[in-house]
Parts: sequence; structure tokens; C-alpha cells
Amino acid sequence: MVWNTQEGRIFLPPEKRLKIRDRVHKFQNRKFSSIKQGLEILGLFSAVLEAVPWGRAHMKDLQRYINSVWDHQKASLRRKLYVPPEIKKSLNWWLHPRNLSKGSALFPVPPLVITTDASGKGWGAHLGNLVEQGSWEKGIAHQAANSLELEAVWRALLAFKTIVKDQNVLIHTDNVATAYYINHQGGSRSKDLGMRVKKIMCWGEKNLKSILARHISGHSNIRADFLSRRLILPGEWSLDPETFLQICKVWGSPVIDLMASKYNAKHQRFFSLTAGQGEEAVDALAQSWDFSLAYIFPPIPMLARVIKKVALCSTEVILIAPAWPRRSWYSSLLQLSVSPPWPLPVKENLLHQGPIFHPNPAALQLTAWRLKGML
Repeated sequence: MVWNTQEGRIFLPPEKRLKIRDRVHKFQNRKFSSIKQGLEILGLFSAVLEAVPWGRAHMKDLQRYINSVWDHQKASLRRKLYVPPEIKKSLNWWLHPRNLSKGSALFPVPPLVITTDASGKGWGAHLGNLVEQGSWEKGIAHQAANSLELEAVWRALLAFKTIVKDQNVLIHTDNVATAYYINHQGGSRSKDLGMRVKKIMCWGEKNLKSILARHISGHSNIRADFLSRRLILPGEWSLDPETFLQICKVWGSPVIDLMASKYNAKHQRFFSLTAGQGEEAVDALAQSWDFSLAYIFPPIPMLARVIKKVALCSTEVILIAPAWPRRSWYSSLLQLSVSPPWPLPVKENLLHQGPIFHPNPAALQLTAWRLKGML
């Protein structure tokens, strides 16, 4: 190996590159080879992987083929071996000078960490505070767990492709097989997993500097697990308990949550937008509001209708809404206010859905408003 400390890279010496290309050419041009000759080629590749990024992925087809035809007995090493054209063709990558000459970084840049998980419902992933998720299409949900976990990695990479472009990537996964297949750039035990990771490696070679995986415990994978099982919905954000309690200390405790779900309700009594969640009633805007004090944190698109409803009843309401003076409903908020509005503190956990925090709560300029209708 050639260590270039100025460039911070490790390279294959020219004579080693020539040797590899020569041996591959000879192996491809033989009508018949032997198990031993195939293993020698694999050994040659293995010896240079430190300086040949992505090389491991381009020896898997030959490795898998030899494992399928060899009984692992020493006596059969010299047995005549027919190597199919597609297996020989898979070695063409080793003939391109650039693949053998670009080298590897001695001191790689710290990787971007993507944490992934899969369930029977879908997949989830997060990179810092950025989250991505999706549901499985018909037919995919019943595939083997290992297959779903690798599919989750694939979809996460595509979802974050603009961020991870030309970066080192580290996948955190609680699936042992996923970590193994990524770190080995393939495998020979499962054809399905081998094909899935081959797709990841082909894409990664064109778009990433490197990709590795680290196995983590299921207890450490709470956020990705949540994302794989429950969709993040714009109207489901919940105010963090500490901030809610501070509001209650100043303005009193509401007796009902007017627009919630079983996941984010701030009171055991609540109205819901959809049925079947243990709600007192469905669709708060269609109900009569006759409460001493109510709480509501509506989706922004529903704010105008909610404010109009407040104006037409006598119930006092604690409303969580943005302080956006240019919106048409803002003047109505000021008219209905019975206390000075209270800007909510900007903090990472201000809004959450389970273990998932809102990526940019500051942009919402959320404010607590105490309102009372005109009646």
C-alpha cells in the first residue's frame, strides 16, 4: 500500500493494480477454471479492500457462485469449474483503472448518521431532527423482517439523498442482518438480501463517499420505531407538558380539550376530528361549547373557523396559535383576547408527536391566547 499523508489517502501501488487486472483478464478468458483459481481471485481482492472503496461489493457475485458449487472439501479445490458469463462480467469493475487508483481516505470525515427501522406497517428514519417515513405498498408488508429492514435503509437514503450527497453515511439499525450485509457490502446466505444490498451499494457508489452500519439495541431505536408505526400528521402536534402546566398555573386548568386525539389530548375529556379514539364527541365545530374553560390547539388551516366559533359562544378558551399579524384572523384574536397573549418559549421539545420533535417550532411563533366570545 502507498500512504500519501499529504493527500491523506491510501493507494494501491501501480504494480498491484496491474497484477489485479492481469489476473482478472486471465480468469475471464478461460473456458474453464477451478475452485482454487476462483478463491485465489477472491483472496487477491480481499487483500486490497483497504485501498479500494466499494471493492467488496464487486466480488460478491463470484463469492456467492463459488459457495453455491463448492462442497468446501479440500479434495475438490482443483475440480474443473464452469464460470457463467454473467459472473465473469461482474468482475469488469476491477478492470477499470479509476476504481483501483482513487484510493481511500486515511482520516474520513465524520459520517452523517441515519437511524432506520421497519415494521409491518411501514418504515421510518431520522437524520438529526429531520424525519422521513412511509407506509408499505400492498404485498411488501408481509415480506421477511430482514428484507423490510434493508428496504427501510434504501428508502431512507433516497429520502435524504440531497443531504447525504458525497458524504460518509453511517446507518444505525437494530437489525443484525442489515448491519452485517451493509458492512460486508453484500452476503452469500440470502439471495434476496444480497440483491437488496447490491442495489444500495450501486447507488451508494455513485452518490456517497462511503456507507457503513452500526447495530444498536431496540431500546435505543425509539424514534425510528415510532416513525415506522405511526404517521406524523400536521394537526397532531402536542404542546410539551411543562409549557402546558405553566399556562394552567396562570390561567387555570381547562375542563376539556376541544380538538385532540387519544395520543395528544391534554384532558381525559376531549373532542376528536375522527371517531373511535375514546372521544366525548366528534368535530368540535359542530358541538355546543358550554364549558367554564376549554383548551384547543387546532391545525393552522382550521384557525379561522375555530376563532369564528369562539366569537359565537360564551366559553372562555385557551387557544394555541401563531402570532402572525398578516393573517386575516389575527385581528379577531386581538378583539377576543381577555388577557395579554403569552408567547411560548422556543425550545427543541416544544411540540412533539410521541418521541418526535417538530423540526422548526421557532418558525410557528406559537402564542397562548385566552379568548372569550362576544355573547
